[in-house]
Amino acid sequence: MQTDLELGQINMFDMTTAELKEMVETSPTFKVDGPAMLAMSMISDAQTEMSMGETEYARRTMNRAKWILVEYLKQPRD
Repeated sequence: MQTDLELGQINMFDMTTAELKEMVETSPTFKVDGPAMLAMSMISDAQTEMSMGETEYARRTMNRAKWILVEYLKQPRD
């Protein structure tokens, strides 16, 4: 049974953040080009999804891209 937190993550990303992290870190794009390029690729995917009228898929794809940017490109604070 999934927790409320996991259910919220699934609603937001279509997967849990643990699954998202696994997906990111096994991605060939992530391994070769890094997290920013993977996020850019996902944003392009979201644009395609929107053009096809798949706004819910696009929303979740954009949320995954934003998560990648926050988790992998965040700057340490002084």
